[in-house]
Amino acid sequence: MARHREPEYRVHRASAAADRRRPWPGVPLSAAATAALRVAVLAQHHPQRAALALAEGGSLRGARALVPGRARGSRVLGSLRPRAARRGASLARGASPGDRYLSGHLLLRRPGNDVQPVDDRPRDGPRDLRVPGSLRIARIPRGRAGALVARICVIRQGVFPFDARLTREVKALIAAGHEVDLICQRWGDQPRHERSGRLTVYRLPIERQRRGKISYVLEYGAFFVLAALRATRLHLRERYDVVQVNSLPDCLVFAALVPRLLGARVLLDLHECMPEFFSLKYKLPAQHTLVRALGLCEQVSIRFADAAITCTEQMRERFAERGARKEKIGVILNSFDDQRFDPRRYSAVKRDRGHFVLVFHGTIDDMYGLDLVVRAIARLRHRIPGLLLRIYGDGPRRESIEALAKELGVEDLVWFSRGWVPMDELLPRIAEADVGVVAIRRDACFDLTHSNKMYDLIAMQKPVVTSRTRAVEAYFGDECFQLFESGNEQDLARAILELYEDPELRQRLVRRATEVNEPYRWVRQAKRYVELVEHLAAADTLRRSVPVAVDGAERA
Repeated sequence: MARHREPEYRVHRASAAADRRRPWPGVPLSAAATAALRVAVLAQHHPQRAALALAEGGSLRGARALVPGRARGSRVLGSLRPRAARRGASLARGASPGDRYLSGHLLLRRPGNDVQPVDDRPRDGPRDLRVPGSLRIARIPRGRAGALVARICVIRQGVFPFDARLTREVKALIAAGHEVDLICQRWGDQPRHERSGRLTVYRLPIERQRRGKISYVLEYGAFFVLAALRATRLHLRERYDVVQVNSLPDCLVFAALVPRLLGARVLLDLHECMPEFFSLKYKLPAQHTLVRALGLCEQVSIRFADAAITCTEQMRERFAERGARKEKIGVILNSFDDQRFDPRRYSAVKRDRGHFVLVFHGTIDDMYGLDLVVRAIARLRHRIPGLLLRIYGDGPRRESIEALAKELGVEDLVWFSRGWVPMDELLPRIAEADVGVVAIRRDACFDLTHSNKMYDLIAMQKPVVTSRTRAVEAYFGDECFQLFESGNEQDLARAILELYEDPELRQRLVRRATEVNEPYRWVRQAKRYVELVEHLAAADTLRRSVPVAVDGAERA
């Protein structure tokens, strides 16, 4: 019987300093910010806890709402009358310099222990008050009113910050003011735990191996288990709003099972079409049992997630052909980081006027067609004076490409970097080149995708020689790139020779590619991506929130 009684209210110890240092997201109220505001919290099925505070010139006045009843009406907390406040006044001792708000804003913070009901003490720690998405606003830069901060976990079996798409997404979320925890692989001597501003990186002790199918399966399995355990542990502590999982593999999305069961929304980022990718990598026919199983795994993974994104419209159509709901999948292109890939920063780089330099950067593997480029170099060595191919990167086929260059007698025209090159060192080298080459093979996988290398070269304003694929032709075309038939070394040599002989063609391709790429720039793609994540966070809020009534009108 005691559990059904209306609890008493007693004052306990004040909030700990650790609680006061946590970020306090704020939500602007109505235009009548200086008038009396009537704030009500509506009863839910289970008791809810929340702390409401109003910014008043650098001091903090708090009123805690405890709603123990079941199916009751509005429970009015009373009127909150804001006084004039200094612009940007800090809320409380211990708040960070960036956590500043204006007078007349409703602030939501983690409840402390100063007021709690006697017979309903929280067992796992109190939750924040969640505000419905209709009360949210777009983020305003620091020093002005701040929006609600979402807690986001990103899981990726890749290396940060070398994974380009992952790095762009994380930076976009951080720039939008959200808190991000990243679970990824460790590479070399990288620290296992690292924090920088709003980003916390947890690197699992599983390094990438390039040995074979069995090695991949064991690596994927080990990462899945450790990532699932880490995500579960972190979610119990942080209560994430959104958990994003980046493939490959698609089934890694199930590492977010426990957070999803506990209320988090799940976003699946599909970097590749997994059945086509593995069919290409291991030379398996499309009807192979493993390839078909991967197709089933892909569809189950998409169905498990609350939403999904992928890299091109062609990939989205392929997922839909296999049974996925098309409206559930968004498209975020693999564009470049506008701030980092700025050719004006490298305008002073001296180019070697005595050579015609081709550049290739990235993974050295069969699927990226570097052997075709080396064979094309052999065809052109007597037709283009000073021809050079510079390769920046590493991969499982490096030794075979080096052997091929020696076999064709062009080892003096093909230069390899000593392994992977940091991006800050790579960009000046791209700026030195005359032409960039992206020779991916057209197959069931890469016919649907865009290469990161292609966007990098567009950003650095280099003419691009690339394979003719369905996705490239759909977004760009002959007027943007020097296209050649995939797998045809003679056609590749023809494309390179035409660019060498026609400098005006090189300039025209660069201008047109820059114009067509304008809507694809990351500054625009990042906005769409962040809006999608915030929509999921808002949906999670609506599902778990205590409805708030402002000025007598309920908003939910």
